[in-house]
Amino acid sequence: MKRERRRQIEQIYHAALEEEPLGRENFLAEACQGDAEMRREVDSLLAQSGPSTALLEHSALAAAGTPTTQTILKSGDTLGPYRILGLLGRGGMGEVHLALDARLQRKVAIKVCQEQFSGRFEREARAISALNHPNICTLYDVGPNYLVTEFVEGETLRDLLKGPLSLERSLDISKQVLTALGAAHRAGIVHRDLKPANIMVRADGYVKVLDFGLAKRITSGSAVHNDSTSTLDLTITGQILGTVAYMSPEQIAGQNIDERSDLFAFGIILYEMLTGCYPWPRTSTVDTLHAILHDEIRMDLLHADIAAVVEGALRKSAAERYPSAEAVLEALAKPPGDLAVKRATPQPLISIAVLPFAFFSDVKGREALSLGFADALITTLASVDDVIVAPTSSILRYAPSVEPAQVCRELGVRHALQVTYKK
Repeated sequence: MKRERRRQIEQIYHAALEEEPLGRENFLAEACQGDAEMRREVDSLLAQSGPSTALLEHSALAAAGTPTTQTILKSGDTLGPYRILGLLGRGGMGEVHLALDARLQRKVAIKVCQEQFSGRFEREARAISALNHPNICTLYDVGPNYLVTEFVEGETLRDLLKGPLSLERSLDISKQVLTALGAAHRAGIVHRDLKPANIMVRADGYVKVLDFGLAKRITSGSAVHNDSTSTLDLTITGQILGTVAYMSPEQIAGQNIDERSDLFAFGIILYEMLTGCYPWPRTSTVDTLHAILHDEIRMDLLHADIAAVVEGALRKSAAERYPSAEAVLEALAKPPGDLAVKRATPQPLISIAVLPFAFFSDVKGREALSLGFADALITTLASVDDVIVAPTSSILRYAPSVEPAQVCRELGVRHALQVTYKK
């Protein structure tokens, strides 16, 4: 089957999933335009997506305003055909349990959420369940407030990142993640919450991308607008959706997003694998958001052959980033020394943190002066070209006598200025 025809069939299939059952037949008749072979292919995909009765019942309950209740599970409990074996983890949206599917005698992971799923979320879950790819965790079942997925044994990438990974291992993980993203993007799905905690690495090195719970479908030539819903981990309730530390600038700004937003998150993850540290270490959510929007990263920490690829994924403007996961894969496949892309802007020459001034004499109001002098110097340095200076809010927790090397490590700057005053 030609690639263009396959893509057309996939688009009709995903669109059909969005239709209510009563209107689906008319939609398919119009979309397939009498092409019997195409109709058979679409019907086959729809049949593989499983029965819809349960999902429709859950949607009806949600639409009727059924009160939301949080399911509390413990080992030995049953949830439909699933027997709970133990708790795997707990997060901002609920709990994840290890369970046994009594019908097939296989282990599964059940994510129980704190709220019932809306009908719209269920339709999105259907689209995600159609992602049949070896590097994407398979969605098996959906309930009124839970998702059932395959159970992947291994460690999350977050657990593995106790320091920098080797270049070889970083590239191996990266290529598998990009392959998964490429498959999702071709199906019109953007993950929107890609981060190390959502990437599982098995003992044999095989990678699975998890948790498409915040994913959104897009159609060709369109983009997704951020919703007004709550988020996970270091998160904000309100205008943006996702994990703050891995948000793209357009997510933070509440703008339309597409697959390039996932590639920005991937660029952050690649940087962490190669350096062992987050590119914008800040002490507060607000400072992190500001840094993602405005601050450049330390490129000198990166392997020379791959620095340009990271830079190409982390450009502030989506229009200047790699256009697709396939483009990043192609860049990573080039021989060492030939991984360059055109630099968008020159990198800053100096990054510095100004510490609170230390007064070793009895000066009235010296605590206020200590921070005031530092703040004045920070303001002055911030206006200098090619200099990145840590904001005042990032130095508040440091005493004047702190070790400068510690500040450099924690704030990700090259220099720390420590001033002492003695009358």
